Amino acid sequence: MTREIAWLLMGEMMAGRPNPIDECKSSGVAAAIFSPTALPADTAAALDVPELRVDGDTKVTGRARYVADVRLPGMLWARFLGSPHPHARVVSVDTSAAKAVPGVHVVIAGHDIGPQLFGRVLCDWPVLAYDRVRFVGDRVAAVAAETPEAAEEAINRIEVVYEELPAVFDAEEALGEGAPVLHPDYQSYFFRGKRRPVPHPNSQGHASYQKGEPDIGRLFANAHLVVEDVYTGARQHQGFIEPHGCVVWIDESGLVQVVSTNKSPFSLREQMAKAIGLPADRFVVDSQTIGGDFGGKGTSIEEFACYHLARISGRPVRAIMSYAEELTAANPQHGAKYYLRTAVTREGRIVAHDGRAYMNAGAYGGGRPNPENTAGGGGGSLDVYNVPNARIESYMVYTNLVPSGNMRAPGAFHRGHAGEAHMDHIARELDMDPLELRLRNALRPGDTTIHGEPVHEPRAVEVLEALRREARWGETPSQPNRAATSGVGRPRWCSACCPMGPSRR
Repeated sequence: MTREIAWLLMGEMMAGRPNPIDECKSSGVAAAIFSPTALPADTAAALDVPELRVDGDTKVTGRARYVADVRLPGMLWARFLGSPHPHARVVSVDTSAAKAVPGVHVVIAGHDIGPQLFGRVLCDWPVLAYDRVRFVGDRVAAVAAETPEAAEEAINRIEVVYEELPAVFDAEEALGEGAPVLHPDYQSYFFRGKRRPVPHPNSQGHASYQKGEPDIGRLFANAHLVVEDVYTGARQHQGFIEPHGCVVWIDESGLVQVVSTNKSPFSLREQMAKAIGLPADRFVVDSQTIGGDFGGKGTSIEEFACYHLARISGRPVRAIMSYAEELTAANPQHGAKYYLRTAVTREGRIVAHDGRAYMNAGAYGGGRPNPENTAGGGGGSLDVYNVPNARIESYMVYTNLVPSGNMRAPGAFHRGHAGEAHMDHIARELDMDPLELRLRNALRPGDTTIHGEPVHEPRAVEVLEALRREARWGETPSQPNRAATSGVGRPRWCSACCPMGPSRR
């Protein structure tokens, strides 16, 4: 019921009624927000029971231990050298001057450890780049020193010779004829499970769906109205406060101890075992307290190189990203471009939909737990509507940008926003109320999704009807222009059935 709660609350406020949050102080949350028929009394009462956060006490008192709080005797500080080029061949790396800096214990480059690749499912991300770099910030060398200043000085003294290569930054262009191939040996990458064939070497994942009439062009040719749109979704960092970091050491028994910001310790253990070549039971991962996630903390980058620094130095090694490094070397949500084309009847019923999505995966796919499934999700812009005939093509594509990863939920907001803005466009062309258009096409029992899958207990109609009722849809508020989205002081539309939330025009 969480989505309905949010929309009903917004409907109360947008309709110009007294602020229900103020009313909560005297009458309780449930009584203030819901009409008697909106929720059963026992369900509404549960909303007034406060939730106990089991970790709240340690956090508000400052006793919670984060990775940045870990201090060990003899601990060294790690720093990394990133590439200044988006795509280049690594010709040579000279670390001799860096090793001469006082306080420096270890300097390693990609050629020192060889082609070690890591990833959550698709292992394509090198621990240190050894033959080529694929984005600005791609790491080619690592240093461990007694102070951050000594480590930084050593990084500045490393000399790398690059041979620049053509780069590509747009996902659609990366699939075009003549685009540079970023991973010539992509077929050799380890994949957990069976990897489906891809139509292009730069395609990290691909999904294709056909539903209903095979000759979808005929349906478009005979439709009352065809609406076409192109939408773009921006890349976005997850915005957690605590940056990625770790402390790694090898204890007296030979176990590799890893304190990490990674929220998935068992996955990280398996990844390190696979990349480094040790049994998984030789790794102990501690992810006790994590300072924010929003999808971005399932990926680790430093831990792999820090293992080698700790192994060679015999000391604990600590690496904490700066926020500049977070934005240039971590795993933001991917950007995307959506081509949407929809045929409708005079009454506003969807007849057919043709969609293409190009999602920008960046240089590597190792940060994703489901690269192929994420590719399939790109075609779901209208997945809350009954679309009887559809043709969908969706691609997750390698480019020379920072590798992308998960964000709650991966690409869902701009995918849903594109679909809802597209529905608004259709409503305008038909001169139809946008809420009515959504009600006519919302999924109902017995319908299937745009991908042809069964729907379990669809409730979009119920939610939209509740929104119509609680927001007094179409009525002019008694106080004009109070929280209005148009000049007449009323909401233009709100997509209560859209999984990602509202968009407004």
